[in-house]
Amino acid sequence: MKIVKIFLFVFFVGLLTGCANTNNNVGRDALGAPSFDTPTPSVTPAPSVDPPAISNQRDDYHRPLHGDTDIPAAPSVTPAVPPSPTPGGHGNPPLQQDISAVFNYNDLIDLADLNAGFIFDIKYATDDNFLGIPLYETPLCLAHTDLAEILLKAQEKAAEYNLRLVIYDVYRPMSAQKTMYELTPPDKRAYVAKPGASANHPKGVAVDCALADADGNLLPMPSAFDEFTKRASVTYSGGTAEETANRDLLINIMTEAGLKVAAGEWWHYSVVNSKDYSGLDISFDEFTEIRYTQSIP
Repeated sequence: MKIVKIFLFVFFVGLLTGCANTNNNVGRDALGAPSFDTPTPSVTPAPSVDPPAISNQRDDYHRPLHGDTDIPAAPSVTPAVPPSPTPGGHGNPPLQQDISAVFNYNDLIDLADLNAGFIFDIKYATDDNFLGIPLYETPLCLAHTDLAEILLKAQEKAAEYNLRLVIYDVYRPMSAQKTMYELTPPDKRAYVAKPGASANHPKGVAVDCALADADGNLLPMPSAFDEFTKRASVTYSGGTAEETANRDLLINIMTEAGLKVAAGEWWHYSVVNSKDYSGLDISFDEFTEIRYTQSIP
């Protein structure tokens, strides 16, 4: 009897334990947690995708790619109205090629007011000349209107060779001519005109010039400007082939335009009928002042 009681006790204990385990597994499954003996499902990996090719082309926002900082400027837009020409050399009206449209005082005009392509290097407004001192108070480049017309033609001829005229001197006040003559050493005065009727610079009808390429580089000549030696002669044959060719080209350009060359100075040219003109002693300051007062409404 005792044995039967023991058997029944063990049976009921086992039955109760099994029910408890079953209830626990159901509770975990209901919460979505896997049972310990449930295998983990396999996951199929996503297919591999090659990275996009990197373009050197910028996006619409012009952001640099991979250190490229060379960002071009936005494309220019052509204005509806073309811009005005660059003003003249002294802030006057736009540059002209019509001589009658620029300021004129006693038949003198400022060549810087013409859109002609001249290069200005007014030597006597600096100390870069044979005297070593400035003779002019300001570097104006004045010329008689008749000479200006011829210089425009000469510049057009020079442009055919892709060259430009370099102008060293044109109008020189008579008082400056007198100072120059007096300061010139006696043995060099043959190269400088006496102040008076024979001096063409004070008439505004003589020009000292040279040639330069389109970038402004001077063409070599057999001598320097205002070098009072035999090398300055138009017939000097001791220069290099290039120097001689450049000098002869300048002479041809200027004479074909209508000027005559001084035999001893390849840079000096004047109008053919220079004796028909009178010398002036208008200072550059006077010219500037008159132009200014006449420009005031």
